Amino acid sequence: MSGPTATNKRDWTQPTRALPLPPRYELSLVSLLSTLLVAVSFFTTNRIATTSIWYPLDGYDHHRYIEMATGNPFGFHLAPFCWRILDPLIVKLQPFGFEAGFLWVTLISLWLCGIIVYYLTKAAGFLPVYGLFNLVLFFSLGWVIKQNVFDFWLPDALGYLFVLAAIYAIYKKLDLLFVILLAVGVLAKESVCFVAPLYYTLNATKVLDLKLLRRTLLFAIPALLALLLVRLGIPQLNGDPAYMAEISQKFRLVTEYEAVPYSLTDLFRTIGMDRLQALTPYNVGLRYLIFPLGVTLLALPFFAVKQNAKLLIRFAPYLVLVYAQLLFAINTERLVALAFPPLLLMSATGIRNLMSRLNLNPIYALALPGALFVLGTLSLDYEWFYLSIYVQIVLCLLFLVGMGVLAIGKYRQNRRGGQIERTA
Repeated sequence: MSGPTATNKRDWTQPTRALPLPPRYELSLVSLLSTLLVAVSFFTTNRIATTSIWYPLDGYDHHRYIEMATGNPFGFHLAPFCWRILDPLIVKLQPFGFEAGFLWVTLISLWLCGIIVYYLTKAAGFLPVYGLFNLVLFFSLGWVIKQNVFDFWLPDALGYLFVLAAIYAIYKKLDLLFVILLAVGVLAKESVCFVAPLYYTLNATKVLDLKLLRRTLLFAIPALLALLLVRLGIPQLNGDPAYMAEISQKFRLVTEYEAVPYSLTDLFRTIGMDRLQALTPYNVGLRYLIFPLGVTLLALPFFAVKQNAKLLIRFAPYLVLVYAQLLFAINTERLVALAFPPLLLMSATGIRNLMSRLNLNPIYALALPGALFVLGTLSLDYEWFYLSIYVQIVLCLLFLVGMGVLAIGKYRQNRRGGQIERTA
């Protein structure tokens, strides 16, 4: 006769124990779930439509991208917008009008992002249930989803798509696809190039691998050439009196950063220095972490500190580049939100470790991102600072309490079963 712990403890790391998706229908089911989440996000989010009160306001970036899509995508010269030609070019070539075009590019990009998040999680070594966990968690991120549905004119969602797809290509050893995604993606938004160093860090088996380093640099060349050629082919005319006069006749968008030639040095002096001098706990903890990324995405990795420390080191170059944007651009949450891909993988590691220690079926873990998403859809805040920090903390605590109650109940049930077995 064996003891209760030996007979009743299940290994939830086995695919047969944790919500296996039939391979034949896996893509269809994941696509359907991503479609549903995109649709809910769309119908519960205010948008800068042409009929909205926000549309005619000065200062919003959408005027720049609309000018590129309705005119000549290669003939707009306000940097850095003029170099992000892919989204306006797609809109220019499609037949449904500029508003519908920008909206569909954003929604399809977010839909594909959800699918790739699922398969990226699997490619990183997780079971399908954790892929579903990350998919739902992805759609619960307000500054990643609702902000982009609200301001669907921006190329951010398209940039997310290339970032996620490129990271997936690294995990799946699809080198040619990685090179193509990187080279094309930087034309959507230059921040896609932040993925380039990951080819080395995610593949390296030792600190210095010269062969891998040469291959990484070689694979980055097409993207660097694309960035160089688009800047040479579309010169910036920020601060040019004649061009500024021409632009101001169409829309009043001349800001202090456009009234002078575009320069990273000047941007650092006017933006970066101020931010370095204002590194208060509020800015670091809230504006640079919790507001754009959420409590859950930041808290879950701490349930697997040892494993995530290694993952954090591998993704460090990417995260450093993401946060370096704050030194050169006036946006804050929109920029930092790009840190979500590695945090999703670290969150999956944390929740897997937690559920394994509690000996619970990981399907229960879906309750946390599900609750975050449902409550988030009730918020019509157009920039959706997600949910209040207190609501997020309460949801996380309730989830932990709920999992604890389930684990205790299961332990008692197993103990009673073991006692009955010993007396039989």
